[in-house]
Amino acid sequence: MGITYRCADVKWDMHDGFGNHRFIVNAPAAEHVKVCLPWRRRDLHPELVGVRIRYGERVNGIGKNETCDIMIISSTRDMGEIIFRAPIGGEYEIYYMPYIMPGEWYAPDIDYYLISEMTPDEDWVTSYDGTCATATVTAYESRTAHDSFYPMEMPM
Repeated sequence: MGITYRCADVKWDMHDGFGNHRFIVNAPAAEHVKVCLPWRRRDLHPELVGVRIRYGERVNGIGKNETCDIMIISSTRDMGEIIFRAPIGGEYEIYYMPYIMPGEWYAPDIDYYLISEMTPDEDWVTSYDGTCATATVTAYESRTAHDSFYPMEMPM
């Protein structure tokens, strides 16, 4: 079964720092879970931009729990490979290209959430021994139809 490309059922607030794009993945509960994300990115330095992961019951379109235990193994303009902690089995939302928009509404700046701002637990990072479970990508979602990268910037 392939990846479904769609707009989110409920658009999340663009000022919450999650950006406009996410992958929905199914993951087992595990200390370390690996997932490969088939994104196509237009930013010039994806290796500098972090990701955010939410899970659990959605409130205003976003899972109400966040895991900060994330390691980005590889991040290119074509794909991303990450490892994260999955405290429960189920659906996770991986927000890539998250940003905040300081400034005036008519001329906002875009400040991407950087890898250097990610705060995984050091004990969790050092406990990684190369063994991990695997998550499956089930969907790509954009915040709105206007924000979507589909179909031009998605692998087919």
